[in-house]
Amino acid sequence: MTSETDRPAPITVLDFRAAWCGTCRMVEPVLNRIVAGQADVELHVVDVECDATMAERYGVRSLPTLVFVAASGREMVRLSGTMNGKQISQAIADARSALA
Repeated sequence: MTSETDRPAPITVLDFRAAWCGTCRMVEPVLNRIVAGQADVELHVVDVECDATMAERYGVRSLPTLVFVAASGREMVRLSGTMNGKQISQAIADARSALA
């Protein structure tokens, strides 16, 4: 039997960033605040300096890049570059719609 807490979140946000990326540092607190209020969204930070393979796998060419994926691994939405809270919230809404 699987409990609710054992199930992966329906939406995973892969946050591709690097320590030297100023825009990444600006987006980080906004992203953390938005995701913290979403029970169906899980955030995974990927440092491209430490995990270049993952960045290659998802075709990341600029930072920051947010890739919204379903539990199946299917990419639903992608944001890159400078972004604000409204854009991040809309991407989450779009990902939810893609799951429906």
